[in-house]
Amino acid sequence: MAKVLKAILVTVVLLALAVGGTAYAGYRKLQGYGDQALSDDKKAAPLRVRIPKGANARQIASALEREGVIKSARQFYWYTRLIKKSDGLLRPGEYDISPGLTPSEIVAKLSKGDVVTYKFTIPEGSNLKDIARIIGASGLAKEEEIVALAYDDEFVKALEVPPAQKHLEGYLFPDTYRFPAGISAKDILRHMRQRMNQALTPEIIEKGKAVGLDPHQILTLASIVEKETGAPQERPKISCVFHNRLREKWKLQTDPTVIYGIQNYAGNITKKDLETPHPYNTYVIPGLPPGPIASPGTAAIHAAVEPEKCPAFFFVSMNNGTHIFCETLQCHEKNVKKWQVEWFKTQRSKGG
Repeated sequence: MAKVLKAILVTVVLLALAVGGTAYAGYRKLQGYGDQALSDDKKAAPLRVRIPKGANARQIASALEREGVIKSARQFYWYTRLIKKSDGLLRPGEYDISPGLTPSEIVAKLSKGDVVTYKFTIPEGSNLKDIARIIGASGLAKEEEIVALAYDDEFVKALEVPPAQKHLEGYLFPDTYRFPAGISAKDILRHMRQRMNQALTPEIIEKGKAVGLDPHQILTLASIVEKETGAPQERPKISCVFHNRLREKWKLQTDPTVIYGIQNYAGNITKKDLETPHPYNTYVIPGLPPGPIASPGTAAIHAAVEPEKCPAFFFVSMNNGTHIFCETLQCHEKNVKKWQVEWFKTQRSKGG
């Protein structure tokens, strides 16, 4: 009996050693696996892989194998779990992964969350319709969804926009943005609103107080300055004209505000448009309109609170992106005749 037990014990020990040896060999093989790329070409065209939220390490490995990034989902899973010990750290998202990357590099990419991002640029002076169209074209969110949120009372209130402003016009900072696929429309707008909040620094707010503007009025005047000129050097002087008019309680009489309030503007402002009352018609209402008419950039915001010191009350376009300024109405009317009547007459005659 003792001999039988001894034989069984020896067998068990030998089996344990064999299993242990196999496991050790497998472990060593996994260690080497981390450096074995599917392709030798590090610059091989990347493959787009989408890792859904909530996917576990096995599901991620299967997705990588399915898209042709790795050969064996099983090997990748055990490598991630046993060697890298990062099976719970792989992040969801959309990735571009080259077959020339090693499993070790793939794990690093997924752990870092180095996802594909989508870019869009909001030019200075864009209004809500422009912004919704640009974001919609990026594929990150639907244009209609952006518009709906921009006018949603609860959402606007949650973004700490002043109660008098019922939408996000002027409160989304114009800039170039990059976001990963899957981001919500709300998060896009939250980020853009936060960027505008950052642009309204304590220093800007203090300077606004010094010239009689609260933060909402700063953005309102800055948006008008932004729409009136594309010449950076002119912004402080354009601002000066409006500050002079506000101080003397003149109407601002600025075309961009009138245009903003016209439904389905056809591209040609008329005398009737200038005479038709609406909240944004600064030829009719005194002072600033109810809110911004577009998203001003940093330079326009600075110009709104740091106007140039000047005697001018009037300006007219010279049709080259810049303006000519005047202190008196007589001077202004002369310039209007030269640049808005005779200039266009000359252009028409040149055109035959």
